[in-house]
Amino acid sequence: MAGQVHDLEVCDKELHEKEVEESERHLAIVLEDISFEKLFHYDFLRNSKFMHGWKNVRESVNKEKLVESFIKAQVFFYNREIEQVNYERYVKWLAENKRDVENTVLFKLCTEESHRETSASNSEDLSSELGNYPQSFMELVEMIQRGEKLPNTLDLDIEPLNIDPTPAIRELPLKPWEIEKPS
Repeated sequence: MAGQVHDLEVCDKELHEKEVEESERHLAIVLEDISFEKLFHYDFLRNSKFMHGWKNVRESVNKEKLVESFIKAQVFFYNREIEQVNYERYVKWLAENKRDVENTVLFKLCTEESHRETSASNSEDLSSELGNYPQSFMELVEMIQRGEKLPNTLDLDIEPLNIDPTPAIRELPLKPWEIEKPS
């Protein structure tokens, strides 16, 4: 009888471990799907850094490999700037979810001949309209070190009060070695 109970406990434990593994696997897939959705809907057009890089890449890519190169550029940029995404799994996800990158507005705008000339001026207009935001934390630190005004910040005219500090009323506590030990 005790042996049967032990066997049931072992089976129950193994079943529970399998359920946990399965739920962890399912959670990983869901999280990856969310990452892929965020990548697919990321607004690359408004990112002048991506547009500048894509313009340079686009000029050296064959027309036949334009879609593949565009997806690679998106994943490369997204991996560096936002979060890590696996390229092969993303391409598989695009196919499984019937996401045709070639028919997206983003792809069409990024590959049009006329857009090549206007994208630089549009990104300059957009950056001047929104302010010259730093693209990374290091750029922000460098702006502060150079003493430049940060975009969309207020200049608070804070001046010292030029008065003497209020003296402490309370006596400072004694340090352990200053305390006299009773003998």
